[in-house]
Amino acid sequence: MPHRVSGHPSWMRNLPTGNLWQLTRRFLAECTAAFMANFPIMFHDHTRKYEAFVSGLLVGSVVYCAIFTTFVICGAQINPMTTLAVILSRRMSIIYVPMYLIAQMAGTLLSLYIGFTISPFVANRTHVGMPMPGPGVTDLQAIGMEIIITFFLELAIVALLDELRLPSFHPMNKINAFVLLVMVFFWIDLIALPISGACTNPARSLASVVINFSFERQYIYLIGPPIGSALSVLVQEIFLSPDASKARIVGLFNYRKVFNRREFYSTPPTNNLPPQAQNANVGLEYFRTTTTLSTLSVKSATSGTDFTRLQVRSVFPISSDSRWSRESRGSLRLVLTKPSDERSEQRRS
Repeated sequence: MPHRVSGHPSWMRNLPTGNLWQLTRRFLAECTAAFMANFPIMFHDHTRKYEAFVSGLLVGSVVYCAIFTTFVICGAQINPMTTLAVILSRRMSIIYVPMYLIAQMAGTLLSLYIGFTISPFVANRTHVGMPMPGPGVTDLQAIGMEIIITFFLELAIVALLDELRLPSFHPMNKINAFVLLVMVFFWIDLIALPISGACTNPARSLASVVINFSFERQYIYLIGPPIGSALSVLVQEIFLSPDASKARIVGLFNYRKVFNRREFYSTPPTNNLPPQAQNANVGLEYFRTTTTLSTLSVKSATSGTDFTRLQVRSVFPISSDSRWSRESRGSLRLVLTKPSDERSEQRRS
């Protein structure tokens, strides 16, 4: 019998803890997500005329399952192009990139290998699991299609992840997230599958190279998707973000300073108001809503007793002078209070 300490076997005390254990969990979760998302690739029956239709629904559904399962641990990026978009939009440190790329490659390779060994549909294929352009499609046409479909795929993802978006279009709304993923993969496969192979994922391309011992035309999927992913981040941040502005773009690409994605950089400084109130008042008419999605209570700096209540959508503040509480029907109530130094000055006056 193993020696017990405080009711636990001694071997349990040797389990990894702290940052190493968290990184291990993140690595395994990302590997699992990549495995789940790529496993159906070997089970497509390309002899059926409606395969593109079925493939879009299948891929969208399984990707959502992978995201739902592992998102809270690793973010379920699955695709190196999503990792690129996350890095360019400064949602994650670049130090994690090698870990994510290795996990994605390992999960994808394992899924393709297992599918290769048990799938009945791979016997008559020349390029097993390998994305290839359709008959008569040139490499330039395939690269152009990969740029376009990767652009729209990653644009949908970074738009969904935007921390300043309305709650109705945020990943917290799981129905919208599911419909978005299914629909974007549906139309991508329906349109691009007969042209470029609808890959958008260099990890899948490289994994299929290992399975087939062939690199035939696979450079297409190492050129097109990165361009589309980078363009999607630029379009989202420059034009489509609720805080799209010159100040935000300067902050995004100023790598010497920390970039806070939950902050409105276009907000002019406002005296005697906490940062959340300054941010929430930017474009107030845009955020105003008739339904009670969230309540912002700010103590007036002029009267000291008057409270101005505004119906606005959540802006996810991170400062310490905020207090969160759950309201009925899942709405979120945010109460902003004065910092302690301002309250003490008001008492002295």
